[in-house]
Amino acid sequence: MNCDYATKFDDVIVQGAVWERVFFITNPDDSPVNLRGASARLQIRPYLGSPNVLLDLDSANGSLVIGSVAGSVTCSVLGATTAGLKWPPGLRAQGTRISQLGVYDLIVTLDAKPYRVYEGRIDLSLSVTR
Repeated sequence: MNCDYATKFDDVIVQGAVWERVFFITNPDDSPVNLRGASARLQIRPYLGSPNVLLDLDSANGSLVIGSVAGSVTCSVLGATTAGLKWPPGLRAQGTRISQLGVYDLIVTLDAKPYRVYEGRIDLSLSVTR
């Protein structure tokens, strides 16, 4: 795997709904990276360098699933979990339902080497119905 930089991908989590995302990791020739034996971790924090973790996903606990041959990492977060997500203080824009929740990156460790393969901003779309 050759990852000189992470792929930038911004996303939106809908509060109270299941958040599923499949990340594909490819070689420079666009073929899928064989992730057999790999592990993965994804964290969402309010901002870069924040000590606060809003969401912590890991292949060790099953919240991230690695598709070895497909070169994929799938995250699936239950609606009960996304229902508990809140905007960090001071980031909510008046009159809007969507605002920045934070930033994330996805780290895949393969052959004892960590690679930051994806990064970006995560927005939160607040649920009206409770």
